[in-house]
Amino acid sequence: MAYSGTVTDKTNLGNSILKWGTYNCASVSTGELDPGSDRVLFVFLQPKASSVIATGSSIDETMPYSIPPSGASKVTIDTSASETGYWVAICKP
Repeated sequence: MAYSGTVTDKTNLGNSILKWGTYNCASVSTGELDPGSDRVLFVFLQPKASSVIATGSSIDETMPYSIPPSGASKVTIDTSASETGYWVAICKP
């Protein structure tokens, strides 16, 4: 199985949009998060686990990040293999 991610909900935050959802890196350690906006100002990752996680999750892009018009590149996240968790992003509409 591979990476999957979902947008659970969103709300307006002034002139920005706050979005949140879940991610699942089943048997992989990298995935591309798609917050559904072209301009991402901030991303926070929160792994879900019943014990301490040995390595921290991270994002590869420098924020703020503009997703190319082709849409080929999203926000790349690096996690422990088989990690699941939650994400929060502040985006521009």
